Amino acid sequence: MKNEYKFIYTLTDPTNNHVRYVGISVDPNVRFQLHVSQAIHLHEMKALRLKTWIRSLAMKGQIPIIEIVEEGTHVTEATENHWKEVFAGPYLLNEDEEGHRRAGGRPSVNSERKLKNQNVGSKNVPAFAAKVEHKHVSV
Repeated sequence: MKNEYKFIYTLTDPTNNHVRYVGISVDPNVRFQLHVSQAIHLHEMKALRLKTWIRSLAMKGQIPIIEIVEEGTHVTEATENHWKEVFAGPYLLNEDEEGHRRAGGRPSVNSERKLKNQNVGSKNVPAFAAKVEHKHVSV
């Protein structure tokens, strides 16, 4: 069975250059667009901190910086976990399967409610979505 070519990517905050998220995808361009779309619509509580962070950038007219850190047919979830450990710390927003932050505990119900309601209905988000359509990753 042939291994699929995959990419490990990071999403970095353009305001301070902190890596905020590490992900794996066969198509990082499509995955990036999905992150943004999910952040704009906030349909579910999963990865709420990541979505809220992307929305907060949108409010400033900015987008995350996406960078490829590793790629190839050898890339697996174990490779992704390695990179999560490399960038582990207070800024990383990755969650485990139960929704717990890798760098800390799960937010309280009140915190989740506040995060979900933050910037909801913003008029700047559609302009941000249009801007993202032109953002591509060189691979």
